[in-house]
Amino acid sequence: MTSARARPPVGRRRLRLASALAAVVLAAAVVPLGAAGAQSSSPSDADLVRERAELKAKLVRENAARKDHQSTVLGQLEQVNVARGDVTEVEDALVEVQKLLVDQRAVVAEAELAADSAAKAVKAAEQRVTELNEQKHELRQQISDLIVQNYIGRDAALEGSLGLARTGDIYEAARIQTLVGAIYGDLRAAGDQLRAVQVDAEQALRELDAAEARAVLLVEASEADEADLLEITHAQVTLLEDVEERYERRLSEAAALEAIDAQLAQEIRDSEKQLVGVVAEQQRRERARIEAERRIREQRERERLAREGAAGRPSSRNIPASQLLTVRGITVHESIFVNLSNLLDAALADGVKLGGGGYRSASQQITLRRYNCGSSEWSIYQKRASSCRPPTARPGHSMHELGLAVDFTSNGRAITSRNTAAFRWLRANAGKYGFRNLPSEPWHWSTNGN
Repeated sequence: MTSARARPPVGRRRLRLASALAAVVLAAAVVPLGAAGAQSSSPSDADLVRERAELKAKLVRENAARKDHQSTVLGQLEQVNVARGDVTEVEDALVEVQKLLVDQRAVVAEAELAADSAAKAVKAAEQRVTELNEQKHELRQQISDLIVQNYIGRDAALEGSLGLARTGDIYEAARIQTLVGAIYGDLRAAGDQLRAVQVDAEQALRELDAAEARAVLLVEASEADEADLLEITHAQVTLLEDVEERYERRLSEAAALEAIDAQLAQEIRDSEKQLVGVVAEQQRRERARIEAERRIREQRERERLAREGAAGRPSSRNIPASQLLTVRGITVHESIFVNLSNLLDAALADGVKLGGGGYRSASQQITLRRYNCGSSEWSIYQKRASSCRPPTARPGHSMHELGLAVDFTSNGRAITSRNTAAFRWLRANAGKYGFRNLPSEPWHWSTNGN
């Protein structure tokens, strides 16, 4: 009798056990981010800010040095009297501008590679954030399942063991202790994992911020290098036009001298022929370079199309109307309709009201290119997207034409800053719904980040 009175009722013991275990769950879920982060070997916020500042300073220094050299050379070229100057002096000018052009093309190529690499790093960081968010969700679900199954009486083995404990059997009591210990162990393990994943997720978001900032800096540097290349190209074209004009005038002079001094006339023709030979050689090399670049572009385009085909992306740029669906004013391809709808619902539930634009037809893309890139045929169809203001994909290369991209707005205005609540929400959550950001455009999100 005494032992029976000393033992609390099973229901009360179960309630006490459930409360104690629930407390363990809450303790495991509370993550001391500061303490855990202090032990991390990952770069701190200060480290990332310093790295970004150092990169920006390095890019500015390098650009300033190149710009200074370029200005010096171009300034010297302006002093050359192409019309009346010595042939050797004009030849030297042609060689100098060609050398400057070759050097700057190498700079642009290197800058483009760096920008592309930075864009890939952003995609990798976004993928990491998405994976960690998914892990957090799975761990929270795992903890929730443990509570439901083991602490509210839905675990049949534990339920039966608690019932048998009324007999006072020491072996059954030991069995219960073992089971409870296992439950605590599972919860501790899940809590430890959740804590670690939360710390990793915070760090991943910081590194994503840094990757995006780095990508923006490198894209801007690449665009500045391209602008310098255009300036040098313009100088070369002007010089070649002046040389051509000189050649025609000198031939006219030689023809006029023919009857008076045939030898002098021939000397003029010979000297000018030497100059024309330099021009012809430069033009030959330029044609060869353009042809080589064309072959490289075509090969890359074939590889890109092969990758996109393997990934199952719609290949047609003229999406049938039957494959387009609209949610809250945003028209997209049917394959992402559900994900977009869920994203908009989730954002609204968190107090972020999103809108925007999705699908654009090929004709709309051409109109946009004409407005942002220029009206010439080359500007519309060939000019690099990053050279437009703002950057705009070439017709046939835009994810909007596939219905797989959205330009988001918040409260009716484009998301132009990463320091807005809307962008921060998208950065933390859009990956769950299959959307990735284009680093140079805070508003632009697509299925592949392009």
